[in-house]
Amino acid sequence: MEVVYLGMYQMPGDIIRAAIDEDADVIGVSYLSGEHLVFTPQLIKEMREKGLGDVLLIAGGVIPPEDIPTLKKMGINEIFISGSLTQPIVEYIQSHVRKK
Repeated sequence: MEVVYLGMYQMPGDIIRAAIDEDADVIGVSYLSGEHLVFTPQLIKEMREKGLGDVLLIAGGVIPPEDIPTLKKMGINEIFISGSLTQPIVEYIQSHVRKK
């Protein structure tokens, strides 16, 4: 796997442009300050508009458990909360990336 780290405080448009430029198979976003319910709909809207519906979308960070069903309904494929181990994330990507 190759990882392209964009840094903190990226807007949905910046993330989508980078995903297109890098021909990404997966977009992973980390939410650390409670903005997940605000930025996720924008991110998914831009993904659809740019034809990235086949790109796996995962999220992690500080996400309250009660928000997880909402985020999945919005279109995030999987969510890894703070403290998640790396191996399950890698296994999820490996087993789902080609299915999208």
